[in-house]
Amino acid sequence: MKKVRKYLVLVLMAVLALSLTACWNGEIGVVTTFNADGSGTRTITLDVMDDTLSIQQLQTR
Repeated sequence: MKKVRKYLVLVLMAVLALSLTACWNGEIGVVTTFNADGSGTRTITLDVMDDTLSIQQLQTR
């Protein structure tokens, strides 16, 4: 019974991971700003676009 439960949990986790990675369109952007002394900041932006409420679907590349 433990093996069946282990495989069931493994399959459910794989399905959940695949469904979460496949359903969301998004973009990752990085902006780096340098100061006069050579130091700087880096801003990482993750934009997740959800079109479930829109009339037109998102364009995929």
